[in-house]
Amino acid sequence: LLRATRSIAALQRVDEPKAWLRRVTVRCALTALGRPSSSRLADEPTEGDPTESLAVRQTLARLDPNDRVVLALAHFEELSYAEIATTLDIPTGTVGFRLFAAREAFRKEWQK
Repeated sequence: LLRATRSIAALQRVDEPKAWLRRVTVRCALTALGRPSSSRLADEPTEGDPTESLAVRQTLARLDPNDRVVLALAHFEELSYAEIATTLDIPTGTVGFRLFAAREAFRKEWQK
């Protein structure tokens, strides 16, 4: 939010402010996930079945941040391919490829 606030002039020039803010947030998160302390994702509390939630979070924590972000946008945020493409600033067709690859990476980590 601080980065978005600093760029408030840019927000006034965009057609989709919500998408712009989401893009800023995702980029900041990807930057933070690239840091060594990014494993904290697996330790944060969740709702629901604690065993299953913990296993899912630990599996997600082992994935590349780019895989995590596309899975989160598709499955947790329930964004369309077009919305994900806008958020990540990639072509819509690339979203399907990245989502497929991220699901495969998750499946492999889950089976370990």
